[in-house]
Formats: sequence, C-alpha cells, structure tokens
Amino acid sequence: MDFLKDIAKTILGQNEESSNQFLQELRHEQDKMTFSQEKTGFTQEKTPEQQECDDETTIEQEIIKCQRLHGRLLISTGRKLRKRFGHLGWYGNYHCETVDRVINRFAKQRQRGNCPVKAQIKEEEKPVKEIINHYFEKKKESEFETL
Repeated sequence: MDFLKDIAKTILGQNEESSNQFLQELRHEQDKMTFSQEKTGFTQEKTPEQQECDDETTIEQEIIKCQRLHGRLLISTGRKLRKRFGHLGWYGNYHCETVDRVINRFAKQRQRGNCPVKAQIKEEEKPVKEIINHYFEKKKESEFETL
C-alpha cells in the first residue's frame, strides 16, 4: 500500500523526498535484478553458431514450403530470404552466404536423387496410400461376396 501512496504523492507532486527515495530504491532493485540475472543466466543469449543454426532451419523450412507449393524454388523467395538474413551489397543486391549454401545443398541433394522435399512428400503420402488401397481391397471383396 505504501508503494501506491508514494506513486500517488509523486504524481500529485506532494512528496518529492519520497519520490527521490522511491527512485533510488527502484534503481537499486534493478541493479540487483540485472546482477542476479547475469549469474543465473536468465538473459542467456544465443551464440553465433546457435543463431546461424536457427537461421538455417528457418531458411530450409521456407525453401521447402515454396518448393512444395510451386514445385520449384521461386526467384522471389530466394530474394526475400537474402533480404531478410543477408546484407546489402555494393550494387544494390542483397547477399547471404547462408541462403546460398542452403539452396546449393538442396540442389546437390536433388541432383544425387535424395531430394528432401520428395522424401517428405513420400512420407506424408504413405499412410494415405495404404488407407486408399485397403478401402479398395475391401470394396472388391464385398463386391465379389454379393455376386
């Protein structure tokens, strides 16, 4: 309750001493919080390797989504990814080594015959095909039984 009274008095300008004291206490509490956070690791920042790994997975997901939707990687998707994760070059183009590396890796995988997009599509179609085949087998059996 004293906390609310001090705030009300400070807003109304009636108690400058308590407002100064309140500000000092607040600063002291904030210093304690930042000191304890550094020790306990509350504000644990990602290392550059972890950040790059997160960026790569995000880039891979965007590329796979585009390839599944359009059947190929559109140039506009590559440009948007370079603009998002890269930096502006000398001639007004955006450059990003990570995006280029992921695109080239997918191209090599497709060239070798183990395209991640096709593998993902096959995995998703497998249960559906089994269900459809089972349905038609049962339908054929029921048709032969009725004859």
